[in-house]
Amino acid sequence: MEVQRSGSTRPGGRTARTRQAVHAAARELMSELGPERLTIPAVAERAGVHATTVYRRWQTAEALLLDVLAEEISTQAPLAVTGDLHADILRYARSVAVAFGRPGGLAVVHALLATARTHPRGVDAARFFAEPRAEQIAAILDASQAVEITVNDIFDLVVAPIVVWASLGAIPTTTAVAEHDALRRLADNVVAIRNARARR
Repeated sequence: MEVQRSGSTRPGGRTARTRQAVHAAARELMSELGPERLTIPAVAERAGVHATTVYRRWQTAEALLLDVLAEEISTQAPLAVTGDLHADILRYARSVAVAFGRPGGLAVVHALLATARTHPRGVDAARFFAEPRAEQIAAILDASQAVEITVNDIFDLVVAPIVVWASLGAIPTTTAVAEHDALRRLADNVVAIRNARARR
């Protein structure tokens, strides 16, 4: 079975309306109960659709959560792309720190892990739902001609450390993120690795 974001093929049809209703219900329930307590039956009831419809299109609550979050990412202002690798990665690191430092901010990470474990398509499904942000990171790397660095490198060098800090409650407050030296060091590391690889 192919993983697809429901509603993407018929933007004006019943599929899109169902997706919109389900997404709205999911966002409301996440706000009321927290993302970890999101269930497909509860979402279906709130959205006024049959649970089988939601199961057929998303299969798991985690996949639904990722679809909602992926849509939010795609509708947000895109990441700044200036061609300055250090500045753009630092700006990205700050945005990740702010997002993960909020209450419930790690929901997307938990959903990705759960989707990789429980979705019929496993890791492929999790990767698919992470694509919107991955595409934006790729744009940063392309603009700076950082051919030595991959999107996976950015997840390893920038996202992974911030996830660990957020899990430990070590993310600075939103007002302090802009001056946080650890985030600057993450950008420093990306540039240093790019330069080292370029010299090979």
